[in-house]
Amino acid sequence: MVAFRDAAAYAGLKAHELVHWTGHPSRLSRAFGKRFGDHAYAFEELVAELSAAYLAHWRQVLQQDKRAIFTAATQAQRAVDYLQELQAVARAVDEKDDEAQAQALAA
Repeated sequence: MVAFRDAAAYAGLKAHELVHWTGHPSRLSRAFGKRFGDHAYAFEELVAELSAAYLAHWRQVLQQDKRAIFTAATQAQRAVDYLQELQAVARAVDEKDDEAQAQALAA
């Protein structure tokens, strides 16, 4: 059995390996590479390391602030709402441009 220095080290390795698991063709279908050191293998390792680091960071944030998930969710909703408002404004501008072009062509 492998010994880990602490629970966080175990969780980090587990997250890394679970990210590899997601790359299977029946899941997210990432190319794994044929041998250690080839480009696809290195890229897959990068994906797994970044994902594990991201999860570890969020674990740390959530341990320090039990309400962080709610704060983050609120801010994420505000961001989505803002982007949707911008999209609505852009559509309105596009429609006015279309109308102006149609009137110019009709004249």
